Amino acid sequence: PPLSPPLSPPLSPPLNPHPSLPPSPPDRFAPVSLSPRLTPMGAGSGTLRPPRQPPVPAAEPKLSEAESQLVDAASVGYHELLETETPRRRRTDLTCAHCCATLYQPTTLGDGATYCRACVPKLLQNAVGLEVGFGKAINTTLDNLSRVWFPAGHRAAQLRQEGNELFGAGRLDEACAVYTAALSHAVDAVLLCNRSAARLRLGDAQGATRDAVLAARLSAVGSRMWSKALFRLGTALNAQGANPASALATLATLVAVQRAQREPLAQSLGALREAAAAFARAASLAADPNDDCVSMGALLTGLRDMRALARALDAYTHLPQTEAAAVDKELAQALAAAEAAAVVPAQTVDACRDGVECALCVEQLHLPSALPCGHVLCRSCLSRALDQAFDAPARCPLCRHDLGSFLAFINLRAREEARRSRKMHAHGSLQLAVCRELESLLAFHLPTEAAARAAQVRSSEAAADDGPDADTLGSCTATVPIFICSLGLPAVRCQLHVFEPRYRLMMRRCLDSGRHEFGMLLGPSVGFGTMLLIEEFTQLPDGRSRVSTIGQRRFKVLEMGNKDGYSTAKVEWLDDLPLSASERLRAAELGLKIRQRLEVMLAPLRARSDGTLGRLEEQIGPMPEDDSLLPFWASVLLGQNNMQLQLGIAFGEATRRSPLARLEFLSSLLATATPGAAPRRAINDDDDDE
Repeated sequence: PPLSPPLSPPLSPPLNPHPSLPPSPPDRFAPVSLSPRLTPMGAGSGTLRPPRQPPVPAAEPKLSEAESQLVDAASVGYHELLETETPRRRRTDLTCAHCCATLYQPTTLGDGATYCRACVPKLLQNAVGLEVGFGKAINTTLDNLSRVWFPAGHRAAQLRQEGNELFGAGRLDEACAVYTAALSHAVDAVLLCNRSAARLRLGDAQGATRDAVLAARLSAVGSRMWSKALFRLGTALNAQGANPASALATLATLVAVQRAQREPLAQSLGALREAAAAFARAASLAADPNDDCVSMGALLTGLRDMRALARALDAYTHLPQTEAAAVDKELAQALAAAEAAAVVPAQTVDACRDGVECALCVEQLHLPSALPCGHVLCRSCLSRALDQAFDAPARCPLCRHDLGSFLAFINLRAREEARRSRKMHAHGSLQLAVCRELESLLAFHLPTEAAARAAQVRSSEAAADDGPDADTLGSCTATVPIFICSLGLPAVRCQLHVFEPRYRLMMRRCLDSGRHEFGMLLGPSVGFGTMLLIEEFTQLPDGRSRVSTIGQRRFKVLEMGNKDGYSTAKVEWLDDLPLSASERLRAAELGLKIRQRLEVMLAPLRARSDGTLGRLEEQIGPMPEDDSLLPFWASVLLGQNNMQLQLGIAFGEATRRSPLARLEFLSSLLATATPGAAPRRAINDDDDDE
């Protein structure tokens, strides 16, 4: 139920000796601004547009000088309490990230956070992915696990939702009865806070106080539920009127917490002002104005050293001794029951293994990712399914739900991340959020299986089959992924437009491996190729990509292979042999002469003001500084379409391992070449080949 003040009218107009305390504002939350997000223009269109702008939020109320003193003192005590509080172990059952209760009808959003479906409309700017359909469908995997692994919590959550509906309809007696029935299955702070609100509306201020004290002691200090419990306690104490100092201490701490967490203050500040008026009235009627119960100085001191809040959270302060003892007993029982409920019997886990399997790979879920339709797949399996959206719209493999806007959503997030972080290798599949609740459950209840599955996925998602790595093992061979398309050469740029599903998969694996490289072959029959290093990866909204690469090491193909549709090869590196001192001197002389000759050829382009030389260097890269790499670059400049020339310089019998032979070959070529070779054309956005 929404937070609301007690309905009971005040006993008399407040006597306010503190004129600095302004009247209470309306009891409602101030609206919060929504962050701009993209919304789909049409189902499956893959096109996103900005939504309508939200209304301008109302200004937050300002604290008076007296209120600031109270809240500042409470802030000191609150931070002291945070430092001394023993960290609580994270709950291992299914917990809503918003209401902190057991999930009911769980739905996972675009950032991997899971909420009760009824909580999603309350998230405001924190909800990610609503524009592409997240937040509507139930996460089927988590819902099934909740029913089987945590039946008591699931039943309590179901009754909680029924009670909330009755509360909203004004049927408070029935709501109280349903909350009580839910608490018989599982005691949690949410149910207690909800029952406290219902009891307060019914005029049972003592019962509301009892529930609020227990809820606050069950909640972690500083959590959202702790703040809610403080509000319930403060309003219940306001209604009782017997202990205005405790009510004021509770609500001052609440405002301090919300101010530190940048949450709306309007409602809690209204309750604080009501408590301040009651405190001032009690002070004006007190026989001894210096009594600690009505002294503002004593209250400020108690807030700073945490004694005032500790007294407010002590059931013996507000309830009869027998009732307070019952609260202590119920607290101990609730904590023990929560610990016991988190342990799922082994036979229950075994009986539900099918429920945590990916429908595509039929293995245990690894890095589970939820779709807007509610189905959950391994992130790697989902990525491969989205790769197939080449000549047909992207759809859920299970229910055929249209995923066109979802695909555009993750790919645009990848481009935004690359722009924001300046990381040139962000791709859409990295934006597939992992369902954190489900991953945590699998790691806790199936740790051995989860570790084995992670190792299996690492092996299967490698860019090529395992083999010796030349850089780490000192070997001259390796197994690498192969892109069969064109001829790549060292120090020469190569621009690619990737759209085929098999090459989307290969590029993603190359990026995820951290090495950011793959082999380029003109064709399987050529037998020689070059490793290309990915300098920049640009993800397009529909899953295609533009890849800017530059040539690195050359290799000789020893054996071709295949992995998941794309080619792989076992290769032998073609490293240059060392030169003698005289050969190094001769190579340096040739390199100088060749550079001078190339500069003469490029002079007309450099003199032009239309940026022709810049476009040329963007296409094939700048002239390399290393003389041993100069022949590769010059062969592309001079013979842009002469593959035999480029193959001869890079992989000829005499030149493949001798930089001097390559320089001599290039020198003789320049002696007969005609300057002014036309550069290769740039890749256009509507290219259909790779």
